[in-house]
Amino acid sequence: MPDSGDSPRACEREIHPSSAVMAANQAAFLAAYAMTLNVEWSCAAAKVVRSCHYRWLAEDPTYAPRFAAARRDAIERAEAAAFKRAVEGVARLKIANGQPVIDPRAASVDGKPVYLEEVHYSDELLKFILRGNDERYRDKTELSGPGGGAIPVGIANDERRQALNEAMKDPKVAEKLIALSEAMADTAFKQEG
Repeated sequence: MPDSGDSPRACEREIHPSSAVMAANQAAFLAAYAMTLNVEWSCAAAKVVRSCHYRWLAEDPTYAPRFAAARRDAIERAEAAAFKRAVEGVARLKIANGQPVIDPRAASVDGKPVYLEEVHYSDELLKFILRGNDERYRDKTELSGPGGGAIPVGIANDERRQALNEAMKDPKVAEKLIALSEAMADTAFKQEG
């Protein structure tokens, strides 16, 4: 029975570095990946199982840089498409009452109406592009202390330490605190073990 599943054996014949089949499969996968940025779709287009791609990454030292280049190409293509949608916009049919609006100024072509189009821009895509390429547009969070100054660190601990030192002057309190501290250490030790 032929092995067509996503298993190491399904990919073995394509793994050998001198294999012309492997080279053709890798080229087909990488071309598809450069267009889709999706491993599953690229495997389907190249007619290889997913395990081939991952084995090539692990076992073929020439494949990883070619895969990285295909990934960069796909990302650049996606960024260009996002930029175009954000800046130049995308034409869409103008819809009113659930129906496309006919352009009253345009003459019909072959008896078919000409519909009005509107250009839609993506402000959200433009935000992502700007944030990814210029620090001025990134989200910023700044924390400050009272009056916009530095955040005080350790004040609560200093106050606790001072109160504890005062309490330790009383021998009965000191004895109880030591017993409590030992009990807490025992509990923590038991939880770890």
